[in-house]
Amino acid sequence: MREEFRSFVKFSTLNLLKDPFPDFGTGMCELDLILYRNAFIYHSRLAVNTVLGKMRDSLRRGGYLMTGHA
Repeated sequence: MREEFRSFVKFSTLNLLKDPFPDFGTGMCELDLILYRNAFIYHSRLAVNTVLGKMRDSLRRGGYLMTGHA
């Protein structure tokens, strides 16, 4: 990654079902972009809907959620 972009990027790991987000304390809020891939196939429809709702709520207005299905 180019140095000039590093300050704009945050990589994080969390438990999608158990960890609270959006969360101002951890910075998991007001996000511009969430990239989410390959985890839908491992969860129930209810769990996927829960996670998608949490992700939606973590985006800033006009933010993007990009998902992929393996």
